[in-house]
Amino acid sequence: MERIRNLIASNRLPEALQALLEALPAHLKNDAIQLQTQLSDLERNERLGMLGFSDASIRRANITNGALGLVGQIGAAPPQQPAQSVPAASSGPSHQAAETTKILFLAANPTNQARIQTDKEHRVLKAELERGRKRDKFQFLPPQFAVTIPELLRAMNDKPNIVHFSGHGETNGISITTDNNEAQLLPLPALQRLFKPLKGIVQIIVLNACYSAEQAKVLSEMGSYIVGHNLPIADPAAISFSKGFYNGLGEGKTFEDAYNDAMFVVLSEHPSAAPIIEVWKDGQKLDL
Repeated sequence: MERIRNLIASNRLPEALQALLEALPAHLKNDAIQLQTQLSDLERNERLGMLGFSDASIRRANITNGALGLVGQIGAAPPQQPAQSVPAASSGPSHQAAETTKILFLAANPTNQARIQTDKEHRVLKAELERGRKRDKFQFLPPQFAVTIPELLRAMNDKPNIVHFSGHGETNGISITTDNNEAQLLPLPALQRLFKPLKGIVQIIVLNACYSAEQAKVLSEMGSYIVGHNLPIADPAAISFSKGFYNGLGEGKTFEDAYNDAMFVVLSEHPSAAPIIEVWKDGQKLDL
């Protein structure tokens, strides 16, 4: 552990975080991945001139402190979980019952479009799922907060089971970003190509973006559940949906039941947004 501390002291954070990731026990690896993502975002924002020196220094210090905190936990015993029965797998080899469901959070907040609270949505949904009694069945992949085409391709190589996009949308696609953090349309045919190799792997896609119902309809033909919106949706309503949905998933509920929880929250907090949210599967709009 002295080597990791020396790397941190030498301001070699990328190397320190990678060494930390390799040394940490399994139940803490996600924390190291989150720090790597924060550092990557920080360095990118610095290159783009989006952060002042003071803000950048504060964020780097927070990452450093987080890394040092994790160093102190190396060798610690994992948290004790209540004993519970393991349900039998519905199909396939028995070892699949122990596999985790991988969640990929994608976001885009281009500077030339209206700013939205993608970072807050990620914090809320992650916190809700991690409060659930079945949280150990899920794994958060490194989130992409200003996703570009190359980053999108690399992220999909991790073969996520749930893909959640938070950002702007149009009737013919969703908006991701360029290297200059400006909007770039990802049209529906490109989305189809993106998800084609993951047919049977991606189980759920949440397109928390305006006018995404048409994309949801077409992508659902691959057999996944797709959530989309038929009109613009406000930030607070989109976040309310995520709050309820990941609360349900964290408790081990099915998609249908987790969706029901999500709509309960939306109807409680932003009832006018409920008719905007749609679910599609196998090319058919579902009445859930």
